[in-house]
Amino acid sequence: MRAEDRNKRISGRKNGTDIDHALVMLPPRNVDIEKAVLGVILLEGAAFDLARDFLHPECFYEPNHKLIWQACETVYSKGYKIDLIIIADELGKMGELQNIGGAYSLMQLTIDVVSSAHLTQWCIILLEKYQLRETIRICQETISKSHREEDIFEILEEHEKDISIILHGNSTKPIKNTMDLIREVDSDLESLQKGEKKLLGLDTGFPQLNSLLYGLKPGNLILLGARPAVGKSAFAMNLALAISAANNVGIKIFSLEMPAKEYMYRMLSCVSGIAMERLMKGKIEPHEIETYQNAKDSLAKMKIFIDETPAINISQIRSVARRLVARGEIGLIIIDYLQLMGNVPGMRFGTRELEISYISKSLKELAKELNIPIIALSQLSRNLESRSVKKPMLSDLRESGSLEQDADIIIFMAKANVEGFIDFSVAKNRNGKIDEFELMVDFAIQKFFHRDSWNQFNTPKPVAEDPRLPF
Repeated sequence: MRAEDRNKRISGRKNGTDIDHALVMLPPRNVDIEKAVLGVILLEGAAFDLARDFLHPECFYEPNHKLIWQACETVYSKGYKIDLIIIADELGKMGELQNIGGAYSLMQLTIDVVSSAHLTQWCIILLEKYQLRETIRICQETISKSHREEDIFEILEEHEKDISIILHGNSTKPIKNTMDLIREVDSDLESLQKGEKKLLGLDTGFPQLNSLLYGLKPGNLILLGARPAVGKSAFAMNLALAISAANNVGIKIFSLEMPAKEYMYRMLSCVSGIAMERLMKGKIEPHEIETYQNAKDSLAKMKIFIDETPAINISQIRSVARRLVARGEIGLIIIDYLQLMGNVPGMRFGTRELEISYISKSLKELAKELNIPIIALSQLSRNLESRSVKKPMLSDLRESGSLEQDADIIIFMAKANVEGFIDFSVAKNRNGKIDEFELMVDFAIQKFFHRDSWNQFNTPKPVAEDPRLPF
């Protein structure tokens, strides 16, 4: 651009006579592809099954096309086959048939359809156009809030949440009718009956837990409570190792108490069977080298991410979790432990109990939003120590607030009367039985196990020390 033209443009802006072309650009859209997608669906009703995996009404820029899609959704939910006549009838019931141009307009959509071979590609294009429109809207809202100087933490959190929704779907789940839900249940039952999956949720690696919980189910908040030094961090680590080995799923551990390196020492000790004390002193015997190498190889293949950020708050956890789930990297979150989480920025609570209540509510919402289970460790009140019966109760949850209300599952741990055993009690189970069981524990290697199942982690059992060796 020549200098004089540039100056004239700048001058024109000052006088209000020149409008930047960005301000008059129409939103991203492709109306021709919208017509093609709807045309294919009207000709081949079964194509709606594929298209609905990608699209929803807002993916259509043209209002009439949005109405036609909504009519298709209604017909599909009733279990009817989609075709031009039925959709015209449904639009009539909606009072919208004449508004879209009558049955003739529906016929016009089918005229130019040559093939449905590119339907998937067309759906992806429409989805991307919608995502671009949403990105523009979100950025404009963020700019407006920033100009109004609203709370910066709320602005950034809301912006990130909205962008996350674009990436992996709206956290406000669509309303499902009974037919949709029956299809989902039938799919689960079929997979269970065929042996394609053993449980509704993640295999915990511990048969007693699996039989009570049916696995760790998506959207569930699980609380693991115990007094200090009972072994809740060690058991959470055992769960992470067993779940990773059994399900090949990524796990994010927020370790607020323990440094990540120390966590790795514990994992190596647990998987190798070499006492942690000896590992930390570098005393690995010659006959243990192969076992130690096998443990390293097994752990290296596991997708376990350890975040040692001290006093991390719920906003930070939410931000990290959304990114990892959007990239398909994790299917489980473990927080060790709840009471060490930091203050929520920009928010004031009268008591710590109210803040813990807010955190537990937020964790439950996050589990549902991301459709993954979240395990949160929690301290129990010292009042438990003063009772003659040491069995934990729901009221023992420290700064409980709404912990027992928000959690789907609450599991308590307590030292058993017999040394080397830990008592577990499932004190709350929203969709299953309340029951108790016990596990053996070897704290020297940080390992929990049932007496009949040493090998939850798919690693070789440690080689026993040979008394004949000269060391």
